[in-house]
Amino acid sequence: MKKSVVLVLIAIFLILAGIEGTKKVFEIRREAQKERQIAFLKTHEKEMTEYIQKNSSDDIKVKYYWNTVERKQSMAFSRPTLSIKFDAIDEKKTKEENYYNEKNMLVVDTDMEITRIYDMWTTRTIIENSYTGE
Repeated sequence: MKKSVVLVLIAIFLILAGIEGTKKVFEIRREAQKERQIAFLKTHEKEMTEYIQKNSSDDIKVKYYWNTVERKQSMAFSRPTLSIKFDAIDEKKTKEENYYNEKNMLVVDTDMEITRIYDMWTTRTIIENSYTGE
């Protein structure tokens, strides 16, 4: 009787240890994937900055928040996208005037292996064009 109780307790312990170990493996893998995604975006930082500057009306400085990188996939067989938050800073304006340009989102359409960029877009107007009335 004592042996069967001990064996059951050992089995429960081994199962719980296995579950905990599996969780750690998944966590390590997720962190490695995130680091790979950030590295990919950093290698394309110049291209992303040029895209943002091209689609804004003023000369701006772009500040990326690398810790906000997220991978999303809308449907089972669609390509994944990476998103990252950024600030578009017009250095001629005050911090208060630049408030609207904070925490924009750049979405990068990539291939499944995250080795190539197909397209990019922002989730809102970066810096609105100034209408001169001419």
